[in-house]
Amino acid sequence: MINPAIKLGRWLFRHRSITPLPMIVIVLFFFPPRHYGAIQPWVTLAGVALSFLGEIIRALSVGFAHTGTSGRESYLRADALNTTGAYSLVRNPLYIGNTLIHCGLLVFWGNPWALALMLVFLWIQYALIILGEESFLIQQHGDSYEEYRKRVPRITPLPGNYRKPDSPFLWRKVLLKENDSVFNMLIMFLVLHALRGHLLMNEIPDRVFLIAAAAILIAAYAGIKIWKKSFQ
Repeated sequence: MINPAIKLGRWLFRHRSITPLPMIVIVLFFFPPRHYGAIQPWVTLAGVALSFLGEIIRALSVGFAHTGTSGRESYLRADALNTTGAYSLVRNPLYIGNTLIHCGLLVFWGNPWALALMLVFLWIQYALIILGEESFLIQQHGDSYEEYRKRVPRITPLPGNYRKPDSPFLWRKVLLKENDSVFNMLIMFLVLHALRGHLLMNEIPDRVFLIAAAAILIAAYAGIKIWKKSFQ
C-alpha cells in the first residue's frame, strides 16, 4: 500500500499548476498591498528581480535537462536521471525557481504576511511532491538514484558539488516548455500593478502601458503555442 503522504504528493504533482490559485485568491482578497514610501521603488525592483532569478533557474534547469524527464507534464516521467548542471547542486532546482517566482510576485505586491503565508504553503506542497517524486525515481532507477540522493542535497544548494552539464543547452526546448511559466509570471506582474494602484491610489496607473504589454504578451504566448503545435 502506498504511503498516504506519497499518494498525496503524487496527486499534488499532477495538479501543481493550479494548486496555488486558491492561495492567490486569498492573498488578493485578505492581504492588501502596502506602500513603503521612499523605498517603494526598491521593493518593486526586488520583487521583479527575485521572480526573474527564479525563471532563470528554471530555464537553466530545463535547457540542460535530458529528454524524457518530467517538465510541465501532469505525470511523472524519468527516462534518464538529471544529475549535472543545476541538478548537481540541488535535486529540485525547478521548485527553488518556482518559489523565487512566487516570492518575487508577493514582494512586488508588498504585504509581508501574504509572503509568509505563501512560503508556508509552498514548503508543505513541495515537501509532499518531492516525497512522491522520490518514491517514483527509486522505483525507476534504484541504486543510481540512491547514490545521487546521498551525494546531492534536496533543497539547499551545495556549490562544491557542481558538475558541468552533460548535454547541450537547448533554447528551443526552453521556449516551448517555459512559455507558460514566463507568460503567467509577467501577466501576474501586470495584474498586481493594476490592482496595487487601484487599492493604494484609487486608480489604475499606466493604463496604456498595461494594455499594450498585455496584448504583446498574449500575442507572443499564442505564437509560441502555435509554433509548438508544429513539432507535435
